[in-house]
Amino acid sequence: MKLDNKFWTKYFHVYDTLNSVIPYQEMMRDVYNTLNVHWDNEKLKILDAGAGTGNFSTTLKKKHNVDITAIDSHPEALKLIKQKSKGINIVNADLEKKLEFKDNEFDVIVCLN
Repeated sequence: MKLDNKFWTKYFHVYDTLNSVIPYQEMMRDVYNTLNVHWDNEKLKILDAGAGTGNFSTTLKKKHNVDITAIDSHPEALKLIKQKSKGINIVNADLEKKLEFKDNEFDVIVCLN
């Protein structure tokens, strides 16, 4: 069942409350710790696929000077990413369709939840 636009608009307005939930914090920390990358590489390019409101993207951007592209298919989620963090490339894209990126364009691809 595909959820409608009204659901996602409402959902994204409360989604960031997850940042205060310990299991969510632990999940983000665990994903971060499993990334096998050299953070001192300022040319590191990361794709956050299905970024939602950008919780993981903004966390990475605050910790490291890396090039992050966050994609999501919902305009409300992308609007919230823009409000949270400058310097993140934001792309409106549907993960169920072919993405318009070159092969090997990213060093790391993450997708949470």
